[in-house]
Amino acid sequence: MQETCFFPDSFATRNQERRPGKTSERDRAIHLTVEHVILETTLELAAEVAHTLFNIRSMCRALAFDLLLNSVQQVVGGSPGENVSALTHTILQQQTRTTDPQTEI
Repeated sequence: MQETCFFPDSFATRNQERRPGKTSERDRAIHLTVEHVILETTLELAAEVAHTLFNIRSMCRALAFDLLLNSVQQVVGGSPGENVSALTHTILQQQTRTTDPQTEI
């Protein structure tokens, strides 16, 4: 007669002599396979989430830069669509100075 133990090794089915039987070995193999599939799926999902968050961060930075550029352009009296490469260069230099710890003295 087979009985199932509900201890940490919950898939250990034991026979009357309290030794693991063939059923417990099969159940353990199934348990390990399912655990492996769950871990692989979790890792894949975590990688996708990290990649998506990185993309969202990049989009937010681009939008913030665009808003900053438009604000500065309005303050200096430029018109939308105007060549702003010099202004962009100046803003990027300012951002680098404020975010680069080596430039802070």
